[in-house]
Amino acid sequence: MRDKLRLEGLTLTVQSVAKSVEFYGATLGLEVAYHWEPAFAMIKVGGELGVSIGLISIEEARKEGAEVMTRPTSGRSTSSSRPMTLTLSSRN
Repeated sequence: MRDKLRLEGLTLTVQSVAKSVEFYGATLGLEVAYHWEPAFAMIKVGGELGVSIGLISIEEARKEGAEVMTRPTSGRSTSSSRPMTLTLSSRN
């Protein structure tokens, strides 16, 4: 039987968790599953079998050791200025 990969979630580093929750929750209508102001929130997409989007503030990400990854760049978007965590699982 072939293994199937599925995206379970990702975490985005954001300037403002509150503004991001407003966007994903109120503007896009997604479920805000958890909101720990001002450091973190979890957005659910697609119900029980869907994915989650973690929103972590830059300040909190730096506490977790992401100092280099969250340093602003001079207007350029690079992989080092936009950290993203993907969680993959194998299901039969």
